[in-house]
Amino acid sequence: MRLSTIENEKHDKLIKNEANSAKELKNLGAENEFIISNLDMQVKNLKNGDYKELKRIFKDLNIENENLANIQFEQ
Repeated sequence: MRLSTIENEKHDKLIKNEANSAKELKNLGAENEFIISNLDMQVKNLKNGDYKELKRIFKDLNIENENLANIQFEQ
């Protein structure tokens, strides 16, 4: 069965939106990897006993992960 022109246009838009969503998720994943890498480097640079800084770093990591999850659910 052949699709009408309007159905073809809707189908093309849907495919384009899915491709854009996939691209955005890939970018968010790369951004999340950068954040984790950066936080990991900060943790490695901590001196023994600097627990206040360590707590701050993990708080930042939790906030970034919550933001990423919220963005993904909105899509």
